[in-house]
Formats: sequence, structure tokens, C-alpha cells
Amino acid sequence: MTHRVTQPNVLYKRSALQHAILSAVLIGGSSMLLGFSTTSAANESIANIERYEASTFMALEPQTLYDILENTPGANSLLSKMNSTSNNRGFGSSGDQILINSKRMSGKENSLEKELNSIQAKDVEYIELIRGTRSDLDVQSNGLVINVVLKQDIDSSILWTLGTVKTANIKAHTTGSLTYSASKGNLKYRIGLNHAVNPAEISSQEQFTSPADVDTQTNVRLRENIYKESQLSAKLEYVYSDKTAMQLTAIYEKINVDALTANNSEFLTSDTLQSKELEYDWGRDKWEVSGDITHDYNDAHQLKLLFISNQADSDDKIWHRVSQDGAVFKPNYQLPRIYTSKENVLRTNWRFKLNKSHTFDSGFEVAINQLDENLQFIRQAGSAYHSTELNDIKETRYEGFSNYNFAISPTLNLQSSLIYERSTIDVATDLSVTANTLQHVNSDTSRTFNYLKPRLNLRYDLNDIYQVRFNYQRTVSQLDLKDFVPWFDSYESRLEEANPDLKPEVRDEFSVAFEKQWQSTEGSFIVTPYYHKISDLINEVLLAKRSGDGNIDSATEYGVEFDTYFGLEAFGLNNTLVSANYTWRDSEVIHPFTAEKAPIERVSKNAWQVKLNQNEILPGLSMSLTLEDKSRYTFYYYDYQGNVDTKITANAFIDYQISQHLKLRFKGDNLLNDRYTVNKARHTGLFTQSQYLRQEQRANERAPRFSLTLTGQF
Repeated sequence: MTHRVTQPNVLYKRSALQHAILSAVLIGGSSMLLGFSTTSAANESIANIERYEASTFMALEPQTLYDILENTPGANSLLSKMNSTSNNRGFGSSGDQILINSKRMSGKENSLEKELNSIQAKDVEYIELIRGTRSDLDVQSNGLVINVVLKQDIDSSILWTLGTVKTANIKAHTTGSLTYSASKGNLKYRIGLNHAVNPAEISSQEQFTSPADVDTQTNVRLRENIYKESQLSAKLEYVYSDKTAMQLTAIYEKINVDALTANNSEFLTSDTLQSKELEYDWGRDKWEVSGDITHDYNDAHQLKLLFISNQADSDDKIWHRVSQDGAVFKPNYQLPRIYTSKENVLRTNWRFKLNKSHTFDSGFEVAINQLDENLQFIRQAGSAYHSTELNDIKETRYEGFSNYNFAISPTLNLQSSLIYERSTIDVATDLSVTANTLQHVNSDTSRTFNYLKPRLNLRYDLNDIYQVRFNYQRTVSQLDLKDFVPWFDSYESRLEEANPDLKPEVRDEFSVAFEKQWQSTEGSFIVTPYYHKISDLINEVLLAKRSGDGNIDSATEYGVEFDTYFGLEAFGLNNTLVSANYTWRDSEVIHPFTAEKAPIERVSKNAWQVKLNQNEILPGLSMSLTLEDKSRYTFYYYDYQGNVDTKITANAFIDYQISQHLKLRFKGDNLLNDRYTVNKARHTGLFTQSQYLRQEQRANERAPRFSLTLTGQF
């Protein structure tokens, strides 16, 4: 009798294993033979999911979904990390760990933060906190995922903001937004207009000291920067039937950046003065259309299609002027740059629910990105020099993927995936230089990269309090198309060379997370040791003339991450939420200049953040305070090596709920001036082969910025 019961289970497990192997091998077009379900497997654990009804937060009278998440236990760490993937090309299998109706955002220019601030709190049905993996989510995760479920029917309403922002000696600027949301039958739509201004004043004092410990030069810099963004957006969601739904988002935005950097230098040995000005005028027009279509063929099969199409037209101008000993400023050089970037992405996948324990998700993605640039350098002082560099860069990337989720039991879940990525980058450059004579050079290169990216995640719930998660995955960085064109270093006042042979960085990442939940205080503590084996590390290396981004064959990084959040009810402090994280890390690489073992440059050994949210300090009054810091890190360049020492940064806001539909927020950023110090030991040439020239120390700070915003709805 026992044999009869267990034998079908053995055969069933073998069949599941065969499907898993088939899923890992058949990718791209063949993987479309597999499908997937719309619901999570019945075997999946409910112990790893916390659900918060919207009524839980309504006592705090939130205006937006962002307001709700700020008071959701565990959400603060995700809010600080969101939009981390917005610069990636294509979609990929990872993404922001905050989902809306189990879906990722299909667009990029409309950032997740803007989306959360555009959704009214009263339209939220409930919020799920999901620890570890689950088969019905749009992204893969090793930690916490937040899934926000919205109401199907919403009332017509308007959400608006009106505010002002001010920093240092820059005049105050007005900000505001207006969002109209409504639904009619199976159609939901939203139209929004937003105007944001981000002023910044950055100052620095720099001192040069000779090898004889004599001060030789001082530099005082002041940069005033004004970033303005105006955006018009529209979103449409339509449920065609019980099986088919779609959403479409369209955005148009204009961005302008006006900045002026003044640098006053005093040469102490010659008792002379020199003043320099860098004036920036940058503008960008961008549009984007994105969306997704979901079709449930039946209870076991679901087809999904996501797409993005966008284009940005940018016009940058830099003017450099010089004044000697208080004389009139004279033009030194111009640096005009005009470029257009385009992205078109199509991703399709088919999820197949074999049974209550086994789910397969397979498909492919095509992403085409282009960058066309016209970069000029025009010398206006001294001998004539005019260079024009035309760059035409195109990347075509294909990705086939197959994911498998096995809900072994209500407390044990296995998720695996295999991704094949192939990308081709074509770079065509036309360079002409006019000095005493005209020189003209053409180059045309094409490179193709192929990568297999496996992933394995195992989640085990020991009980309702303890959970263990093991994760292995191979990640491949995406090269920024701008890495293949020269870039302007404002501190050195020169164009830095690009590296045409730059390759993506590959990491084999291992981690084990241990989590304990405190149910009495709705708290959690997570400790995650990790180890990364790195190939083709992107790092500063020697290039043809000086140095720049290049690859080092191998490196390692390892460390421990601590993440926690908890309430303070035990101390009599109700409505208080503390969120904190700390990371200790170390690394090892063969230094590309000294050939000795050294840590990876620009990686801090220690980093931490603490956030305190306190509601109902007085009726209608709440506040939030965030503190963070990281330890000193080292860096190097062709003719210098140095380190950066940062200080604690602080941001805070105070909210006052005037009425149910009206809130006033006073916010302060950079409250401790975001201070950091850069130390450089400069040499006369390559620092490993030339004489020590001087010590340079630059103390930087950013002026506090304050804003006052009134938010309302009707």
C-alpha cells in the first residue's frame, strides 16, 4: 500500500526534473513552448507573506501611496534603493522590488518614485510584504518584495502639490504638480503635469603643498546649479476581459540645467591670482511610450508582452573663461555637444503552471540602443585648435531566459533560472582636427559578447519567525554607451580618453540570508554574508595617453550586510518605526599600476544608514530623520593616487496634516552640508615611475536645501 502511494510521487518528481532541465536548455524561441500561470502555486508558503489592509494606514491620513510605504515596516530600505535599475538598458529579470498589482513598471523615464507619488492612498486595496521568492511576481528577488494591490474601481479625483524650494544664495523656485485620476467601467486612466526644480550650491577649498611642506597654491570653488524638469504624463489601464488586460504610459519631458562654477586661485610662490569660470547650459527633450499586455489563455497559461520606445535629444554647451590678476575675463575654450539617444525594447514571456508545485517562465527580449553624438572642442586662446568628433554607437542585445519555480512544500521553495545574453556593440567614429593643418581619422569597430547567466535561489521557512535564503547568481554589467566617447573632467579641465576595448564586468555572487521576525513589534533582523568572484573588473587602468576605465582579469569582494526595522512600543513610543542597515565589506585585486594586492578602488569598507519615522508626535504632526555615512575609500589615476573621506549626511522632513485632504511638508536635505574631503598625492607623470610633485587636499560641502510643499486632493 505504501509502495503504491510513493511510486507515483517518484515518477512525478522525475517528470518535474525533466521539465526543469528542458526549461534550462530551451531558451529564446524554443522556450515559448512553455507557459505560465497567473496565480502562485498552492504549495507556496503563506508564512513568508505579510498583508496590510489599506485601513491600517488610513488613521495617518496619507495622501499618496508613497506616504503609505514610508510607514510600512520594511519598506524604507526598498524606497532608498528604488530606481537602481533605471539606467539599465532593456528590462532583464531583475528590477525594482516594489510592484504594482504584481507587475513591474514597464516605463523608465516615469520613475518608480514619481509613480508612487501619483497614486492616491485611497486607491490602495492592500499591501503585501513578500520575503524571498514567489512564482507569480514580475521580478526575481532574494530579499523583500513589496506588492501593492490597487482597487479595481476608483473615483474621479485630483491630486495636487504646490511648493517652493530654496538653497543658500540661489533664489527660491516654485514647484508643483497636478494629477487627475478616474475610471469608467473597465478603463482606468491618469493624466499628470509635474514641474520640479532642484537647486544646489557646492563649494570647495583646495590647498596644494610642496614636498618641502610649503603651501604653494589655494583654490576656492563655488558652483551654483539649477536643475529644472517639466513633465507631462498619461497612463491608461484597460481590462478587455477576464483574460486580457493592458496598460499604456506616455511621457514627454523637458529638462534644463544651468550652472556656473567660479574658481579663484592664488599662487603663493609668485603672488599672482587667476580666476576661471565654467558655464554650463544643458537641455534635453525626451519622450517615451511604454506598456504591457497580459493574456490568460487558461488557468495554466499566461502570455505577457512588455515594450518601451523612447528618444532623448540633448544639447550641452560649456564655456570656459579666464581672468589673470583681476583683469577682464577672456574666452579660453568652448565645448559644445549635441547628442541623441534612442531605446527600443520588446520582451515577451510565457508562464506555465504544470501543477500546484511547478511553474515555468520562459521567453526572450530584444533591446536596441543608439547614441549619436557631435562633440567639439574649440580653443579660443593661444594657437588655433578645433576638433570635431562624430560618434555613432549602436548596441543590439538579445536575451533568452527560462525560469523554474518548485514549491517543494509550504515552507521550502526552489527557484532557478538560466539566461543567455548576446550583445553586439558597433562604434563608428569620425574625428577631424584643425590646428596648423587639417587631420582626419575614421574608425569603425564591432564587438560581440556572449554570456550565460545562471541563478539558483532556495528559501526555507523554519517557522513563522525564522527564514533562511540561499542565493547564487551570475550578473553581467551593462556598458554605458557614453563609455565609448570622451568625457569632460571639470576639475582637470580636459577631455578624458575613452577605452574602445572596455568589456562588461562579470560577477558570480553567493549569499546566505538569515532573517528573524519580531511579531510583537512588526520588526525584522536580517544578516547576509556574501562573496563575489569577479571577472573583467571595471577599474582604472593605463590607456594610450593617460588612464581610464578598463578591465582587470579577476578580483574578489566579500562582506556582511545587516538590515533591521522595528517599532519602539516596548519603550512606550507608539507610532515609531526605526529602519537601519550596515554593510562591512572587503575586496582584493592586483593593483593595475603597482602590481601588488590592494582593495578595489572607490569601495568603502563600512557603510550605514538609520531612518526614524515618528507619527502623531502631536495630533496631525509627524517627522522623519535619515542619517548615513560610509568610511574612507581610495582611488587613483595616471599621475596621482588618493582617498575620499566622507562625513555623516542628514535629511529630514516634518509633516502637518491640516485636514483629511490637505498636508503640509517642510523638508530639509543636506542638513549637515554633505561634507567630504579629497586627498591626492600628485606626481609629475605616471605616479609609479615619476617624482612626487605635491599634496592636494580639497574640502567640499553642499549647502542645505529646504522645501515647503502643500499637498491636497479633491
